[in-house]
Amino acid sequence: MASTMNPLERKARASFIKGFFIALLIGILIIAFLALQLFNKITEEKKRVASQKTVLVLKKNVTSGEILTSNMFTTLKVDAEMAPTGSVDSVSKFNRFMVADLNGNEITTLADGTKVITVNGQQYPLTKDANGDYTYALNGQSVKVAFGESTFVAKISLGKGTPIIPDMVTVISEQATNDLREQEYNMIALPSDLKTDDTVDVRLRLPNGADYVVLSKKKVKVPEAGGNQSYSTVSLNLNETEILLMSAAIIDYYKIQGSKIYINKYTDPGLQKASIFTYIPSEDALRVINKDPNQLAKAKAALVELYQTSSEFRKQIDGSYAGTDQTTLNGQVSAGTTSEVNTQINLRKQIMDGK
Repeated sequence: MASTMNPLERKARASFIKGFFIALLIGILIIAFLALQLFNKITEEKKRVASQKTVLVLKKNVTSGEILTSNMFTTLKVDAEMAPTGSVDSVSKFNRFMVADLNGNEITTLADGTKVITVNGQQYPLTKDANGDYTYALNGQSVKVAFGESTFVAKISLGKGTPIIPDMVTVISEQATNDLREQEYNMIALPSDLKTDDTVDVRLRLPNGADYVVLSKKKVKVPEAGGNQSYSTVSLNLNETEILLMSAAIIDYYKIQGSKIYINKYTDPGLQKASIFTYIPSEDALRVINKDPNQLAKAKAALVELYQTSSEFRKQIDGSYAGTDQTTLNGQVSAGTTSEVNTQINLRKQIMDGK
């Protein structure tokens, strides 16, 4: 005989079933909500990871002017919006930190900060002398390191973990020194397609075909007037020795009818080595350089040695105006200088007027 439920039991049973399904529905809604939250969180994390950028950072503190080597860096992932504009993302893309001397001997930095050079598989510590030159002891002899063109130094002091951008470093040959100045010239013949940041040599050509390198592997800056680049003026960052060399070459250019002072561009400056400068200043210019208190002793010595070993080059230059009287030479120099000043005044006026 089937059991029967009284009304109270049926009501209790119905309430239980109703409560169960309500609880089940609430549970399903909670699970769905949590699942949606988890999904959104995972999606956001994937987006964040996808938007991360790899940056090259320093593993140690470096001081201004310190040579940078590849083992001083590591890579780190950061949010893209936190990465500095232009930051480098790998040593391989910034392979100029692979420092070596002109013989290809690699230079690295040890954990204690010591710079070492590897020669025939053997490491030798480098020491820096008062002139800023690096040397190492080999077989009882002190060997001066001739750095390759890919050697870079820090422009400023940088802390550990700093993301690297190209503006923080410079090649050792362009390292800012106390005598570095921006010099503007408007008597140089410029290539038709010259633009700012092109790498160039400045050369002096004589009427007899002799051609001398005055400045080697320099970056140029072309000033603008009214949004257009100047057709006749360039700026170069030069040290005191280079400034005086250029001044001497310009005077020779004014004195020698038919000579030309001009610029030629490197087609691939990252791979091409700097030209060896061959221009020899006059004895008068050399005396000025030797008396100049702004000149570094080693720069003076290098110029004197060059003059003594290459005096035949200078004789060719002097011979180009040997038959011209001094009054005529002075007039040519004066005319050239006046033209320089007038060109500079006109360009300055255009820049100030915004034309």
